[in-house]
Amino acid sequence: MKNVVIDTERLTLKSPVGVVKSEDMLVAINDKETLQYISGAPKNYRLEDAKSFINFLTLVEESDETLQLGVFEKPMNQFIGMATLDNINYKKSSCELGYWISKPYTGKGLGFEASKHLIEYAFNTLKLEKAEALVIREHQKSMALLERLGFEKTELLKNSETNNGVLVDQYRFVIEKSYNLKFP
Repeated sequence: MKNVVIDTERLTLKSPVGVVKSEDMLVAINDKETLQYISGAPKNYRLEDAKSFINFLTLVEESDETLQLGVFEKPMNQFIGMATLDNINYKKSSCELGYWISKPYTGKGLGFEASKHLIEYAFNTLKLEKAEALVIREHQKSMALLERLGFEKTELLKNSETNNGVLVDQYRFVIEKSYNLKFP
């Protein structure tokens, strides 16, 4: 999806295409702890991987089935991560939430803020009724963020994802539009 911009109190969510350079992407994501929980990302993230990811973002920008937004901290417009809606299915009225925030910016509520506004966009603008999120079982901080948003843990998916060459368990979290979102 092109031309989506979501402004929050401290952030702007917008396409990183043409804005974020490969070197910026590499700096933002290249942390062992961050990469530990991103199943699709190589654990030894290199400049070539950042270039490939930016090329991917360029390709999917035209898709109605994914919304890949860079997270930029105001007022300096600093790229600090990604917030995404994947597997957007209008027939099923659902999507999958994804996010990551660069290590120096974690613990400040920025992932929560980005996710909150992206879910509101999914429900209010895209008119979707349900959002899911899959979280590697050991990622306690991500699970806490989802629960704070009002997502409910629905099931444990055993050996459901390959992460760095190893099968891992994931929890599925779900929130429905009719549910009163737990936003402070």
